[in-house]
Amino acid sequence: MFKKRILPISVTVTALVALLVLSAMASVASPAVDRGLPTAHLNNAAGSQRSNVAWSFGNDWITGDDFTVGVTGETWVVTGIRTWQVGTLVSNTSFAFGDRYDSVSLYSGPASPVGGVSLVTTGTLTSGSSTNSNLYITHSRVNYANSNQPNYEGSTGNQLQLWQTDFTNLSLVVDGGVKQNFAVDGTVRASVSSYFFNHASNAALSGSVQQGSDGRYLAWDRSALGAAPFVCDSGDAVLCGGWDKSSDINVQVFASRVATVDSYCKNDGWMTLARSDGSSFKNQGDCVSYAQNGR
Repeated sequence: MFKKRILPISVTVTALVALLVLSAMASVASPAVDRGLPTAHLNNAAGSQRSNVAWSFGNDWITGDDFTVGVTGETWVVTGIRTWQVGTLVSNTSFAFGDRYDSVSLYSGPASPVGGVSLVTTGTLTSGSSTNSNLYITHSRVNYANSNQPNYEGSTGNQLQLWQTDFTNLSLVVDGGVKQNFAVDGTVRASVSSYFFNHASNAALSGSVQQGSDGRYLAWDRSALGAAPFVCDSGDAVLCGGWDKSSDINVQVFASRVATVDSYCKNDGWMTLARSDGSSFKNQGDCVSYAQNGR
């Protein structure tokens, strides 16, 4: 029954066909989880080796994936999450992110025991602008790192604009070594016949680091976000869109380990640790005090 609902990215605003994708990125800090955009086997020129794709289940669903930071026994605070989407034709330089979406939201939650997600942060957009009302959500035009194939190529050969969405100033405290689900979704304007497509790639062909990839992506019914997700292998032609290989949603997660034990602070360890709100320490003593007293 999912076949009607699982919608690979469409090159036109009405066709429900798989759209294949690729992109370039820049990061200010090194991510704790790096499953960024592919850098090899891009677009239709790669033929059966193509590594890039983007997915939507339609506007009644949200799509995402999972990630894991650290190891068992640690506590981490996620301060930023970065994902990528596909926009309109590259030639349409006047297109703004807000021309298509009313709002953009981030959802997250532990992958077990149920696997549901809840809203973390959201913001609205206005037509003609790519500036989100939430100062900590930004949308930027980007290109693939491969200069020979800088844009996403749709199934009809059209060159499509890549967008990078950054959620910053987060304070998501998670257990190390425990898988976390996430989803990024945009509410499509009533006047627009389209969907919100998250960028994905096949790990073996991506040519870039693909930490935590398992060849699956996730989807949640918008009316039942607390329920378990539908787990989709995009290489499944019957249920999951009919691409010719498995894929994962591309994501970069920025996080720091929380100072829970004062010994972690020694030998310059305080420089890489954080409080549970994501803030850093002034020196070793500041770190030790927090680890001992929680403040």
